[in-house]
Amino acid sequence: MISLILTGSGCRWGAPCENPQEVIEEFYIAVENADMLTAWGLLDRKSREALEKISSELKTKTGSKMPPWHLLVPGSTQKQGKIARIKLESEKRGTGKVSNVTLIFQDGTSKIIPLVREGNCFKIRLEL
Repeated sequence: MISLILTGSGCRWGAPCENPQEVIEEFYIAVENADMLTAWGLLDRKSREALEKISSELKTKTGSKMPPWHLLVPGSTQKQGKIARIKLESEKRGTGKVSNVTLIFQDGTSKIIPLVREGNCFKIRLEL
């Protein structure tokens, strides 16, 4: 099953996983370009499990077999425009875990994205 291959804790598809800013940028680029497998590989285990559960529930209720990475919507990152700046908000000292990254968009709005460290990689935690 493909989801088992994708859920490993290592870095996938050459993702710049040790730099939180590059992880965010890579995720946004992947979603904008409808590269859902790359975006999927940048999500943390908890987010992937939540999307797998939603996918399973959809299959049960509708009979639709939708891979969980198809729940990531291409173009959804463009709602607030391009990212103007990325700011690391806080780091939990001694653990190597960044708790919040703030995206500041060209339109002046901002969004906080939680990141967690899995293995040697930073991963995005979706709020589902």
